[in-house]
Amino acid sequence: MKNGKLFHKMLAAQIAVLMTAVFLMSGITSVVVQNFLYQQKWRELREIGQTVIPNTSTDSELLRRWRQLWPVLSARDIHVLQVDGQGRVLFPTGLRGSGVTISSDVKNRLMHGKVVVGRERIGNQPVTWVIFPDKNQTELRAWILFSPVEGIQRAIRRIRVGFLLAAAVALVVALLLSGWFTRGWARRIEALRRLASEIRQGRYHARAEMKNGPLELVELTRDLNAMAERLAVWEKEIRQFELRRQQFVSDVSHELRTPLTSIRGWLEGLESSLTTEEERMRAVASMKRETMRLIRLINELLDLEKIRAGKIELKKEQIPIAEVLEIVAEQLGPAAEEKGLRLEIDAPRDLMVTADYDRLMQILINLVKNGLQFTEHGWVRVTADKADDGTRIRVEDTGIGMTEEQLTRIWDRFFKADPSRSRQGGETGLGLAIVRQLVKSHGGQIWVDSTPGKGTCFTIWLPDGNRG
Repeated sequence: MKNGKLFHKMLAAQIAVLMTAVFLMSGITSVVVQNFLYQQKWRELREIGQTVIPNTSTDSELLRRWRQLWPVLSARDIHVLQVDGQGRVLFPTGLRGSGVTISSDVKNRLMHGKVVVGRERIGNQPVTWVIFPDKNQTELRAWILFSPVEGIQRAIRRIRVGFLLAAAVALVVALLLSGWFTRGWARRIEALRRLASEIRQGRYHARAEMKNGPLELVELTRDLNAMAERLAVWEKEIRQFELRRQQFVSDVSHELRTPLTSIRGWLEGLESSLTTEEERMRAVASMKRETMRLIRLINELLDLEKIRAGKIELKKEQIPIAEVLEIVAEQLGPAAEEKGLRLEIDAPRDLMVTADYDRLMQILINLVKNGLQFTEHGWVRVTADKADDGTRIRVEDTGIGMTEEQLTRIWDRFFKADPSRSRQGGETGLGLAIVRQLVKSHGGQIWVDSTPGKGTCFTIWLPDGNRG
């Protein structure tokens, strides 16, 4: 039974509880009914005695009345005795050796005129009795009204037999009902056990259905299903995180290997004594350029992770956006002129934007440099205006544009729409990822529209005041 089925254990427990309750009820009811019947019998004997004895003045009249009542009392199995202090029977005459014994305590109470009730054996017969003091006598005499308790005991036995029969019927009914209820409970618990086992083995798609039944089991089922659903989400996130981690390691390794390979090639060339002075200078310049690229890559990686981890502190302030755009134009204007492009800016002089000055400058520099890099003819334009409780900034170009597929990956780290141009410009592929994280850290939004062959437009929205 220790390792038995839950069904058997629950069924045995319910039957044990039922049988215990039945036997307790049988015992308690027997005692209560027995006491009730004794009380009724004592009350009957007392009423008869109180009716006859106090209302009769002489012994002869009292004896006459008892004789008159004798048939009626005999029919009710009630007997009357008159005894003296030694227990000798004085009435009815002719009885000897009745076995009546009056204890000293009863005698004492009779001497004080009290009626005494009790239950004991007279002769070989158990009886209930009521003893009345005989007030017409100077010496101790008493009238004893008694009745055998056989009828009471017979009634008690019938009650007990009735209880046993009821217990037998209840046991059969209990077996059927308990079996039905217990089987239902066991089936539900078994379903939950299977669900827990599925979850333990990593099969988080498993679910259990329980719409009816005990509230606790229904709630437990709902909680287990919710836990499985949550674990499935976490498992998916962990897998995606692992894929991103592997992709990140692969991208970083690739980005580091490219300049290091270039530097190693130039170093091997410098080891040869056949290199000319012009080739040596080109090697030094190339190695310097690749070294700066590595430093920029590492700095941007560190910057991006600090932004993603929320470890940067923004010092937001009201900034005239027109002045910011002018500084951007001053810094990148020469690069635009070198490619034959127009770098245009347009913003109201009184338009203020709420942002961290250095980070806003970093955002705009990155976007404008991106536009210049992928534009061969035409212009790159930066405009700003007021819109929807914030400031809207657009960076547009007439460059090569991007396809729908490229747009879906535009914010990924190390993504390069045109890898050949990125290598020429020494770009790391982290600039746009940093831009988006910075905009989000300001509480703003950024989105991009692009058409292949026509150009690209980045739109930034930064909230006013403390909204961000």
